[in-house]
Amino acid sequence: MSSTRRPSAGTPGGAVKNPRRGGGLEEAKRQEQALKGAAVAFDLTSEVASLRKESAWTRTGRHAKTLLVQPDLRIVLTALRAGLRLQEHKAEGTLSVQVLEGFLRIHLPERVVDLPVGHVLALDRLVGHDVEAVEDSIFLVSSSWRRGQLGG
Repeated sequence: MSSTRRPSAGTPGGAVKNPRRGGGLEEAKRQEQALKGAAVAFDLTSEVASLRKESAWTRTGRHAKTLLVQPDLRIVLTALRAGLRLQEHKAEGTLSVQVLEGFLRIHLPERVVDLPVGHVLALDRLVGHDVEAVEDSIFLVSSSWRRGQLGG
């Protein structure tokens, strides 16, 4: 989410790092989904249960699964334990954060937005933001970018 970071990166209480650069939020070691035909569906209840079984979640209190990668869209399911924070970062494309469980506090340059379960926040590209888990939280980050960005 920094100008070069993807949405799944972060570490609690410290610098946010991109896992593709040797640190930070661990992603599930599984095949990402791609659109096969016109659509792909996800069972989020099952995906959340699977996320919670990963050792990274039990070890570090943070974990993410990239559910979908397309040339213009990425969807990432993220878990963050209460009290942990993904320090300021930016997304190269427009993004949304939807809280499925828990409670997040998003720190923006001009204000703070509280996101309880069932709420969605949309951010324009390159808006710096911190993500703080007020409670143990599961959230879905969907980010878009123009073709040619992020190697797409």
